[in-house]
Amino acid sequence: TVVNGVVTPVGEGTAVITVTTKDGSFTATTTVNVAAPKPPDVIVTGVTLDQTELNLTVGEGEGTLQATVAPANATNKGMIWSSSDETVA
Repeated sequence: TVVNGVVTPVGEGTAVITVTTKDGSFTATTTVNVAAPKPPDVIVTGVTLDQTELNLTVGEGEGTLQATVAPANATNKGMIWSSSDETVA
């Protein structure tokens, strides 16, 4: 016979859960680790570049753009850079 016990996390830490047969002859245990709740994600609300125009000349160095994600405490500040024409820049 399989009987299930529902374990509900109510606080951070470690607890040992024990099951015992009614006649007390057998027991089994498991360790339950409960982590603190993960803080909610901070959603990105925008991205800006430090320059609206960048003038370069072929063969004469390169330019740098700096992107700033808003808000500053956004959870995922990852970016994907792309060009509308990779034969130009």
